[in-house]
Amino acid sequence: MKIRIRFRKYGVMKFIGHLDVMRYFQKAMRRAHIDICYSEGFSPHQIMSFAAPLGVGITSDGEYMDIEVHTSASTEESLRALNGVMVEGVECTEATVQDGTYAIQRPFLIVTKDGAQLSDAAQAFLDYAMSGDVAELIVKAGAVPPAK
Repeated sequence: MKIRIRFRKYGVMKFIGHLDVMRYFQKAMRRAHIDICYSEGFSPHQIMSFAAPLGVGITSDGEYMDIEVHTSASTEESLRALNGVMVEGVECTEATVQDGTYAIQRPFLIVTKDGAQLSDAAQAFLDYAMSGDVAELIVKAGAVPPAK
């Protein structure tokens, strides 16, 4: 079974790099006795993948990783077990089964330089992205529309 876990990284843990966070979660899975699947072959490793890496020095309340497990306890029990072995600065906040009923959204940022002239195509896209039509679609999808 595949599980998507949402976690937050804050405090002094913001200075820990992505590869170290990956190693940290591998140890946390073992300590929490999560029945995680391992790859096959000469050098088996835990089957887990992370979303885009977070830069060093940046905190986040919405980081995601996917794991594959043989068996699973309830979501509350698994979160309690994982958070029980975590250090201050990393906390699992949500776990959902990958069955298509969750909506994963990351912020979509449009950054423009004050006073800079946009190309016609970029201006057309920006106008469309900020239009009421797109805002309605975003609200129907259960997300927050962009601020103007």
